[in-house]
Amino acid sequence: MSAHQRREMIVRTALPLVAEHGTTVTTGQIARAAGIGEATIFRVFADKDELLDACIAEAQRADDVLAEIAAIPLDQPLPDRLAEAATAMEAYLARMGTVIGALHATGRPTRRP
Repeated sequence: MSAHQRREMIVRTALPLVAEHGTTVTTGQIARAAGIGEATIFRVFADKDELLDACIAEAQRADDVLAEIAAIPLDQPLPDRLAEAATAMEAYLARMGTVIGALHATGRPTRRP
């Protein structure tokens, strides 16, 4: 597994834990869920804050929702296309809001210095 793939795997594994526990999630919990040693996290990320920043960036990344919207067939009636696009956006905003809300609720400032 490349360093980039390992980083992505750790962030994907961490996201639901961050959404559930916010800043109180431990790197040990993330490592166990990912099936790796805790030291592996710190070979990829300088510290927990860098990992949380990566989780925020992933939660805010819109590539998937944009691809999902772009894949809506144009031959569908407009109301159906709009409903599909709205559903995709709703899921994206819910994911982003859950992660950022959990971090904010557990003491992470909205903007870091």
